[in-house]
Amino acid sequence: MLIRLLPVFVTGFIIAIECSISFNSLLLPRVQENIGITEQLASYSMSLGLFALGIAAMIYGSLCDGLGRRPIIILSSVLFSLGTALSVFAHSFTTLMIGRFCQGLGAGAGWVVGNASLRDVYSERAYVRMINYVHSVVGIVPAVAPMLGSYLLKYMDWRSILGLLLAFSLIILVLQIFFLPETLVERRKVTSKTFFKNFLVVLTNRRYQYFAIIKVLAVTLLFMDISTCSLMLVNHMGVQEVEYGYYVFPLFSMYVIAIILSEKVIVSKISIESILNLGFGFILVGNVITLILGLFYSLSPEAIQGLKMLTYIGFGLVFGNATGCLINSVSKKAGSAAALMIALEMLFSAVGITIIGYFFNGSAVPYSFSAVIVCMIVFVLTFSMKKFKYIQPKT
Repeated sequence: MLIRLLPVFVTGFIIAIECSISFNSLLLPRVQENIGITEQLASYSMSLGLFALGIAAMIYGSLCDGLGRRPIIILSSVLFSLGTALSVFAHSFTTLMIGRFCQGLGAGAGWVVGNASLRDVYSERAYVRMINYVHSVVGIVPAVAPMLGSYLLKYMDWRSILGLLLAFSLIILVLQIFFLPETLVERRKVTSKTFFKNFLVVLTNRRYQYFAIIKVLAVTLLFMDISTCSLMLVNHMGVQEVEYGYYVFPLFSMYVIAIILSEKVIVSKISIESILNLGFGFILVGNVITLILGLFYSLSPEAIQGLKMLTYIGFGLVFGNATGCLINSVSKKAGSAAALMIALEMLFSAVGITIIGYFFNGSAVPYSFSAVIVCMIVFVLTFSMKKFKYIQPKT
């Protein structure tokens, strides 16, 4: 019975993590003003959390293959709650950074151990469907959380909003302690040798390499947008904080719709590889238009977010499908495969946020320029790998 609830437990923890990311982005202007830091330092606080998440993910991946999924998820929930509590009571930049770092350490197990747990229970195609389900449910959070946060800002300060997140994370922790099932049947001894051997097996799998590059670059683009969106709209374009959520909601709505269409309609007509290319095609078109118009005209917030819908349709087509393919390519090392995926996503995202923070000028141009470059890299890489037969179709 508890095994049937596994997707609920996995999704619940990831929802808490995604809420923290959404709230941290939404509240950046308030945090910046209250603590007295620059926009660049405010964005760095997000990149530090992602960096910690990436480092922790690699450790959790091997540990959960040896110690089991359940104890690692519970430990990470404790760290996540601790980090959230530190952020709530932070009155200095140092305390805020420590809190974000602890949050990242705790968040590292959400997608990593969650992916591995689901792969323990579901077969290949069923696993891809389940991952798309998780992505579609979790994808609602970044759409709803900013609207909820914007509404709450009318009645409470940013610390109180993070306090609500802390309460939610503690509820998730209690439920995990009493009801979370263990899904790992065969535990493996964890040593430094097996730790590096597992990652070597994963890294040398060519299909894993291909899908990991695609997923990592797409996630990096997402976090680059999240880290600057509120600063751009609120600080530079005059959007009221209480209205910010309404500018973000359509983006993630399109993201969820794209996931559903991908799973229910598109996948039956074209290959998953073609779906991934289609996703980056949407991202490229949306950002080329934004870049060209942004260089010659002063775009309104509505125009920028409207064009950005194409990017989020692309994310919806890429995320779940790429995740399912790369985990299935090395299913016997699911924990290490998921860990390496999340680690690379977060480390690259931390670098991406740092870069976009440096070049951020209050407009959409730096982000769109970055997105166009990433899309071109993906298309050139895909063409080259197929031309030189670096990867072969899975038999």
